[in-house]
Amino acid sequence: MRALPIEELMSIQPTVQDSLLGHLDLATLDELLDSATLQQFETGEVLCPEGQLPAMTHILLAGRARALGDSQSEKPTIQTLRPGAWIGWEPLLRRIPYGSVRAASLEEDVQTLAIPSDRVEAILPLLLPVLEAEISPLEAYDLLDRFLGRLANRSVLPSTKDIVDYLRRAGAIKVRHWFVGDPSPLTPEFLWLVSGGSALRDQIGRSVLEVEQIRLDDSPVYPIRLMGVERPTIAAILQTESLPLDPQHTIATELEAIETLSRLEALLQPPSETPAPTERPHYGGRIAREDTPAEATVVAFWNITDLLKLPFRHQLLRSRVKGIDQKPDRLEFYSKIAEGFHMNALRIYFSASSGGFRRVQCPALLELNGKPCVLYDVGSEAEGDLLTLAHPEWGVQILSIEDVLPQLESLDEEGTLVEALALSRKPGAAVRQFGWKWVLPYIKPEGKSLLLVLIASIFVQVLGLATPLLTQQIIDKVIINGSAGALPAFGILMLSLSVAQSVLDISRSFILNSVSNRVDVQIASYTLRHLLRLPLAFFQRYPVGELSSRISELETIRSFLTSQFLTVIMDVLFSLIYILVMLSYSPILTLCTLLTIPVILVITLFGASSVRNLYKQRADTNSVLQSYLIETLNGVFTVKAQHREQFVEATWNDQYLKYLNVSFRSTMTSRVYGAINTLANTLSSLVVLWVGGLLAVQGDLTLGGLIAFRIIAGYVTGPLLRLAQLSERVQEVQLSINRLADVIDTPEEFSETDAHQLNLPPVIGKVELKNVSFGFQTTGEMQLAHVSLTVEPGQFVGLVGLSGSGKSTLVKLLNRLYVPQKGVITIDDYDINKVTLDSLRQQVGMVPQEPLLFDASIRDNIDYEGIYTDAQVIEAAQLAEVHDFIANLPQGYATPVGERGSRLSGGQRQRIAIAQVILQNPRLVILDEATSALDYETERRVVANLMKVFKGKTVFCITHRLANLRQADQIFYLQSGAIVERGTHAKLMAQRQLYYTLYSQQSKGD
Repeated sequence: MRALPIEELMSIQPTVQDSLLGHLDLATLDELLDSATLQQFETGEVLCPEGQLPAMTHILLAGRARALGDSQSEKPTIQTLRPGAWIGWEPLLRRIPYGSVRAASLEEDVQTLAIPSDRVEAILPLLLPVLEAEISPLEAYDLLDRFLGRLANRSVLPSTKDIVDYLRRAGAIKVRHWFVGDPSPLTPEFLWLVSGGSALRDQIGRSVLEVEQIRLDDSPVYPIRLMGVERPTIAAILQTESLPLDPQHTIATELEAIETLSRLEALLQPPSETPAPTERPHYGGRIAREDTPAEATVVAFWNITDLLKLPFRHQLLRSRVKGIDQKPDRLEFYSKIAEGFHMNALRIYFSASSGGFRRVQCPALLELNGKPCVLYDVGSEAEGDLLTLAHPEWGVQILSIEDVLPQLESLDEEGTLVEALALSRKPGAAVRQFGWKWVLPYIKPEGKSLLLVLIASIFVQVLGLATPLLTQQIIDKVIINGSAGALPAFGILMLSLSVAQSVLDISRSFILNSVSNRVDVQIASYTLRHLLRLPLAFFQRYPVGELSSRISELETIRSFLTSQFLTVIMDVLFSLIYILVMLSYSPILTLCTLLTIPVILVITLFGASSVRNLYKQRADTNSVLQSYLIETLNGVFTVKAQHREQFVEATWNDQYLKYLNVSFRSTMTSRVYGAINTLANTLSSLVVLWVGGLLAVQGDLTLGGLIAFRIIAGYVTGPLLRLAQLSERVQEVQLSINRLADVIDTPEEFSETDAHQLNLPPVIGKVELKNVSFGFQTTGEMQLAHVSLTVEPGQFVGLVGLSGSGKSTLVKLLNRLYVPQKGVITIDDYDINKVTLDSLRQQVGMVPQEPLLFDASIRDNIDYEGIYTDAQVIEAAQLAEVHDFIANLPQGYATPVGERGSRLSGGQRQRIAIAQVILQNPRLVILDEATSALDYETERRVVANLMKVFKGKTVFCITHRLANLRQADQIFYLQSGAIVERGTHAKLMAQRQLYYTLYSQQSKGD
């Protein structure tokens, strides 16, 4: 791209006059052109970038450009733009970026007249009548693609581009602008879709019946832009699944079409009829504790994750941002940090002006005087061009754009171009929800029981106060005065009060334990249910031992909240009452006692950081230790077979010593701080005895009063010491919460959105993959790349290829164990991502290469639901070629298989798993190397039986023995994540390529 002399503007005046800008009066147009520049683009260069509002709009003067859409699986060319076209006005008016525009002239460079977007925004109100009559194909494509994309049968409809072209030719689309307070422009004969303007982004593409359904942003400056589509026309397309001019279909009557569309609209409307009021979010605005670049970065991302409700570990980030001031490109470094916190980070450039700021997608990260700040909101011009941002030193501030501009670092000499990082949540990112408050809903129903605990505690404390008071009376009235006759009465009274106190204490403990157990049952049940609903990728990220260790943290959290925390807090609260009693005895002694409290608090706060770090190290080393132990026990056969006992033992000892070392340091650190607290308490006791003795000698305090005071002082300092210990426990529990949050905060497969999807009808068996790509990481190597295939109902399909070619990954996409990054998978023309997961997996049976059997009988493993008859179980076992083996066992079908089926061979476990699937009789079957452990003859019989029992049903079979696939209807050969050959056995053999070579090698080996 290069700028051309502005003198050439005179020659292109006619082209500008013929464009949409030609409707402006000459004075306004001349003023607008004063800021314009001529620019030139080579083929492929971007005029309007994807994902951001354009900094420039363009009048196309010479050459051509392509407007590209952005659907899930492709970026189709929506429109070819020719000279006179005004490029970039749609996103400025809609306030939402979509698609992109690129130069597309082979013969000549593309020449445009570039006008800054902020200048265009100023004159947009003058062009609203003209733009209301202008229907942008890119805009229509975006809205219809969003609308149709929510339909489960989207794949059988014509392409969005074809539908848009048809509707435009038929004149079945129109656009209306609506300002708040104006009469509604919506008419019943049109389906109205929200296009943008001052509507919230989640409204784009939504169908509305009334303007009151549209949710607006806080300061609606722009009009609401609405696109209407004739109801009979769009309904006919949806009902017949074709364009009306297709001679193979009969057009539905207008009444039928409108009824069809009404049903669809009811399905696609949001759940609540009345939209929720839009609330301005609460901005936390944490302030940095140190004036350093590293601390400023931590605070900035803490504020962003708070806003986006993402989990955040500030200690982890602090360890990674050291030396950030030495980074040559800090914005790029911020982008990498954002990726680590599961955010999409888009680097954007905008003009240093009010219009430029209004094009920034919030929240965004930008630097003011080199300090990272979070831009929360950009006010409208009517509000005074105010920015709401969080500064690491000042917290949340509302500043004018004029105040902010001098603090921005510009990218050009004129100081007109600046950059920022637009941030948003990644789809599927964990939602921060687990913390201290998470347990409260489970404890809240136990309010009555906890009230009883409180009442019992009050009586326990009151009775506890009776002991020192009675002791004082015994010493002062009985012992000193020699009244021995009163001792039995005092003794009986003290004994009675002690018994009552013990009974109440036991009752309090009983109620607390009952509450604890009830809460434990609910929390444990939820945790297990949540764990089982997590996606497969989550379990591949954490070892079994690590997960087990994290789940066990529940016990730590529960016991702390329902026992230790409550009792200590209540004791501390009651100690305030004791302080009042102590003051009645002697203010001087009370002061001597309370002098230890600041010492205890200082020691507690000083030790909290070191104790927390040691607890984290101990938990991490323990997780590694437990993971290694479980891994060893699960693979004990391999350990013994390869004679690796000594190596395993040595590794275990090394890891255990590391754990003991960290555990010793954490224990000793805790004990040292505890000993210091105890010493402070002991010194306080000595001071009390010394000062109290002086007061007693002087006659200001009786001996009984001194002893009673000392006992009551213990009631105060004891809870305070436990409170100090509780602070250490809080550090440990906080670590438990952080570790468990990684589990609880992970979104489930069975999401709330999934529950509102359509159920998949009974499967017939047609399976299609359209341009599907998948990788375990969002960036980097893809395990599957642009895979497309079609399987007709009832076909037996073979998937072959070398190890690591993507076969198993592909079949795991069919039942949504994995979700592709790109492309669409349909079963019977239903997009599997738009049906409920439960209805999909109920109809898909899968036998993995290494099936898991539970520690139960063979019969219970075949019929784990317990709903089939013995005859059905035996028939399934016979078809799986495992019945004869079972019948020869001493206990037959009642034989226990051991943990994970350890008492059976690999082939026996596989055949039992095959019997499970036969018994379930699914409508679509996946065999993922399900016979790899069988001998050739047994495998041949099993495969033959499966082809018979599942005849008429679609079967995907992964195998390395190609001879089993000679009768397959289709065979797909995968290599490096792509299908490189496809066809029947005979066809692939005739091609004499990869399949032929592999089959020939196996034939020679056999």
